[in-house]
Amino acid sequence: MPLIGFCQEDDLAFLSKELCSEFQESDINKSKTELFDHLQLKSNGIYQKYDSKVSSLKKNYSKTYPNKNDTEIAQIIGQKISLKAIEDCPVFMKISQKISQITYDSSKQSTMNVAKKVCSLMEEKKLDDYDKLNKLVDDKIFEIVTTEKRLIEKEYGQFGGDEFYNDLNAVLMNHCDIYFKMAMNNQKSNIGTDITVTKEKKIDNSIGKLDGQLNQLEFDMLLKKVRVLISDFIHIDYDALVEKLGIEKSVIEKKIGKYLTDRNNNFNELNQHKYITPVFRETDSKNHFELTIFASEILEKVKSENFSRGNYYFVLISKVSLNQEGDKIQFEDVELLSEDLEIQKWWLSQYKNYMSETKKVMESYGYKMPPPPPPPLNLK
Repeated sequence: MPLIGFCQEDDLAFLSKELCSEFQESDINKSKTELFDHLQLKSNGIYQKYDSKVSSLKKNYSKTYPNKNDTEIAQIIGQKISLKAIEDCPVFMKISQKISQITYDSSKQSTMNVAKKVCSLMEEKKLDDYDKLNKLVDDKIFEIVTTEKRLIEKEYGQFGGDEFYNDLNAVLMNHCDIYFKMAMNNQKSNIGTDITVTKEKKIDNSIGKLDGQLNQLEFDMLLKKVRVLISDFIHIDYDALVEKLGIEKSVIEKKIGKYLTDRNNNFNELNQHKYITPVFRETDSKNHFELTIFASEILEKVKSENFSRGNYYFVLISKVSLNQEGDKIQFEDVELLSEDLEIQKWWLSQYKNYMSETKKVMESYGYKMPPPPPPPLNLK
């Protein structure tokens, strides 16, 4: 780091520490308005008391952000000091958290249940790297949300809607310290950045990232709908499965009912080895993907083999797309496999080209595909 960078960090750390000292005796039970006024008063006092250090920071940051005026530079400095204090000073963090509180419907128990599980997961992992912590939440959030599917549907009228996720974010921001600190840390990359989109740089969402395929927003919606379908399997919602897949209930029950109702099959729960996993491949049809969902248990390796095998419960194969409005998923040519021989035939048909066939979707949409499906248990 250049010498100027070290000086900046030293001055920020010093001012942050002094700011923290000013708030040690603060009453965090005051109203948001009172706390905001208190914060403004104390912060201005620190900046005036250590004017030389603030002036030094202004001079250095003017070089870092040459297009910013004096007011904007002062705002950048204030943000950086506050973020440092939020990270290092518990009382300042609590005050900032209360000032930033977001309103939500506190009567919804499903939101509280999910928030508690997410916060507990973050606290248990004890990750110092916020990027890794953010990825942990991204990777596990749907699994956790799925455990409250029935209650979410009852309280919000649907599963996976924006209203639920907005409430969830509000609860976590207001009541989960580690989530709040992670969210504040995520703002660091935006400090000093003008987040505007000019006409020349505006993203054209009518163009797919794969030739003739969905754009990023559309793919994200498709993935969201597929995850809801997986939750329909996990929670044995036959009505939803029949409506979406166009397969009669009796056929679904005959093929996979025994696996879905087996209480030992806790699919996609944390720390389990049983999964229902989606895989996407591109197709020759415009705006369509081939979707494969396989439900399996990853078995331990046996001494005579250097790879793991899978005990497969079922495999769903279908061509999928979004409807014209872009809010519902459409299924075509649906196959539901459950017999050993048909699952073995499916596995043999895809294992050689798995990586090459899924690579384009991974690279184009940033979707992390699961590892290649392991060989079926009884495959010779």
